[in-house]
Parts: sequence; structure tokens; C-alpha cells
Amino acid sequence: MRERFCASMRPNDDLLFGIAVIVLGFLFISIILERAIPAETTRASILQSRSSTAVHIQRASISPLDDDIPVVTHSFFKAGTGNTLFFIASIIGIARSNGRRPVLSKDLSLLKTMNIDLPIINASSLESFKRIQDASVGVYHKKYRNLTALVGSSNVYFAGYLQSYKYFHHCKEEILRQFQFRKSVTDEALELIQNAAEGRAVTLVGVHVRRGDLLKNSRTRGLHRTAPQEYFLTAMARVRSKLPGPLLFVVISDSLEWCRTVFLDEDVRFVRGSVAAVDMKVLASMEHLIISVGTFGWWSAYLSVAKSVTYYRHWYNKDMESGRRFRPKDFFPPEWIADEKELIIRQS
Repeated sequence: MRERFCASMRPNDDLLFGIAVIVLGFLFISIILERAIPAETTRASILQSRSSTAVHIQRASISPLDDDIPVVTHSFFKAGTGNTLFFIASIIGIARSNGRRPVLSKDLSLLKTMNIDLPIINASSLESFKRIQDASVGVYHKKYRNLTALVGSSNVYFAGYLQSYKYFHHCKEEILRQFQFRKSVTDEALELIQNAAEGRAVTLVGVHVRRGDLLKNSRTRGLHRTAPQEYFLTAMARVRSKLPGPLLFVVISDSLEWCRTVFLDEDVRFVRGSVAAVDMKVLASMEHLIISVGTFGWWSAYLSVAKSVTYYRHWYNKDMESGRRFRPKDFFPPEWIADEKELIIRQS
């Protein structure tokens, strides 16, 4: 049959047959390559992405809304570092108390300075969530320990400040793990501390002074009271009387010019980092702390291993409704020392 077929073909037929074989061969090879190359390219791209943006790959791989575990998050309205940390810590604590999953609803700028590892959902998902408005400041609500009674099995997001350590103190180890500073922040803070100490062996005492925005912003000026200079000078005198020297007071403030006119002793140094997170890490690295007004100093103390924390108790204006509702026992951990109490140094 083959001989008969070949014998019956003319020379032009031989040429056409050869061309057809070559064309079919090229088509077959191109199909194989087309299927193989994209797979290899995809794997290489994933490996490259993991090496440069591992955190984002990890978060993107989590789909917290795809299973049956209800989600807890926050609206994450625009706020400062301290308030934002309260948002995150509280949704973690409330979620853990309710067997739910804490997630972020925004890619927060805070993630650039802290190693927070929580999945991020699309903000548009909140449209289908139940909303809980927490209008109070510095008040703990026990009802959030049973979200099922409030919203059933629905996903939920909070809107409000959630400013109470009682929401998350039961899982403090997880909070401390989530709120670790990135290496660049830690390195800069350590350099600032070393420069302030000038190579001397000293006991480090951090002093946080917040004044600037409280005096300039009309809304916060009415709500908060700045700590008077007598508070700081008295607290520093107490530390000097309780601790053997040499001491070094490291002052962090948004009003360093004012601080330089008040703190005139030789054992005081003034420090300012390139970003707020560096200032917080400096304070969190101190052996003792004196904090004044606001959540920034609060978190500097909570993230620290300080043996003593002294705070200014009267910073909410009781002439305003929110100030009258503020509960110091819900806001300040019991081991911290109010300004009018005797300084007690915790032994490590």
C-alpha cells in the first residue's frame, strides 16, 4: 500500500508532503511550549514575590470570609498611633473571647513600623457586617464578651474607641507578639538611647510629655487637660528618692521647647525619633516610665517591661460628658501608679 501510494505521488506532491510534516512538527512543539512556559513563569514570579513581600503574600492567601468562623473588625477611622493600637488590640481580645476571628479592614500605615500579622479584608465587605457603635471613651463594656447575644452569628465591626485594657488583657502575650516593632524602628531607637546615655551605666527613666495638639486643637483642648509641670517634677523627684543613681531621664515630647525650659537638671536628655514609632520604642525600652496624657504614652507603657509606670490621673475634663463617663479603673492597669499615690517599684 505504501509503495503504491508513494509510486503514485508526483515530485510536486513529495514537496508538499514534506512541508506539511514540518509545519505540523512546529505546531506540535509550540503547543507543548505554550503549556509549559507559563507554569514555570508563574512559579518563578511567586517565589520572587514571596522573597520581597512575604507578609502581603501571607495575608492575601487567607480568606477569612470563606469559612463559617464569624469575623470581628473595626471601621479604623482616621486616628493617631495610640488610638489605632487600641482598635487592633480590642478586636483581637473581643474576638478571642467570642471564638471569632480578628481581621483588619484596611491596610494601615501602622503596618510599616510594626510586625502586625492579621489578615486584611476588603473595606467594602463591611456593608454586610453588623455594626456596633461604642460611643464611650475609657469605659469597658462586659456585653462585648457575648457577641452572639448582640448580633447572633453575623460578622461584626466596631466603630468607636474601645479604650480599655480589659478588652484584651487576657491575651496580652498575643498583643505583645503582634505589636513588635520592625527592625529599622528598633535599631533607630537603640541608637538614640545609646547616644543619650553616652556610654554610661545608668538607670533609664522615660518621660512622655504631650502638650502640642492639646493646646492647639479646639476639640481636644476642651476634652483633655495637659499635665502641669508640677506633676512631672514631683514624679521625677519621687523616682530620684526611690532609686539609687546614676539616673538618666529621657524626655519624649511634641513640645520639646517647653520641656527644655522646665527640665533643667543635668540628668535629663531630650530625644526625638524620625517617626512616632521610634519615640514609642524609646519609651518602651525604659526601666521606669512617667507618662502624662493620651494613648501614645499609655501604649508606650503597656508595651514596656518597666518596673514602674506613673501616670497623670486627671487628664479628662470632668466638665464634659465624655470626661464624666471616663473610668480610670477601666483605662489604667492596676499595677500602674496614679500621680497622687506613693511610688512603688516593682522588683524584676
